[in-house]
Amino acid sequence: MPDNNVHLNVLFHGLFVFVDRPNGIEVLIPDMGADHVYRAGEWLGETTLARGSYELSGVSGQGANLTALSI
Repeated sequence: MPDNNVHLNVLFHGLFVFVDRPNGIEVLIPDMGADHVYRAGEWLGETTLARGSYELSGVSGQGANLTALSI
């Protein structure tokens, strides 16, 4: 039977802090200065992120918290 669910994989590489919040997981990124670049997007098609806050919306998790993750 085919899996009709759509899956989203989010990968992090580098220094991050993951905070378990009641409504999801907050990811904090330290400011490493102008010598470091932050990017997001499809593999080899990333876009440089401007300084600010970002939110992933339109997805729902089944028990989206750190204890539900299998890492």
